[in-house]
Amino acid sequence: MSERTCPVNGCGRALGTTKYGDPLLLCPRHWAKVPAPLQAKLWRAYRSWQRLERQRRNGPRPPARALLLAIAVAIRAYLDVRDSAIRRAAQGEARQLEVAL
Repeated sequence: MSERTCPVNGCGRALGTTKYGDPLLLCPRHWAKVPAPLQAKLWRAYRSWQRLERQRRNGPRPPARALLLAIAVAIRAYLDVRDSAIRRAAQGEARQLEVAL
């Protein structure tokens, strides 16, 4: 398994975990650039998704269709907030040009 890195383009810093075992979502430098209300919103979205995943793992097999749909919605909500946080953290960073060969 490869090491997780900061998702901001061009950063590449390794990401660890919080003291509670949750994965860090951005490196400390970029996390500091995200406003506190957006940080809180991101953690709420992440924890909501993880709560539903625990229900799926600990619940009956196969999981109910409604639970699977709720997980999909939670993942989409998390990704939307995460993308907003990444854009905010990358503001002022040099743009990296990607070239397809």
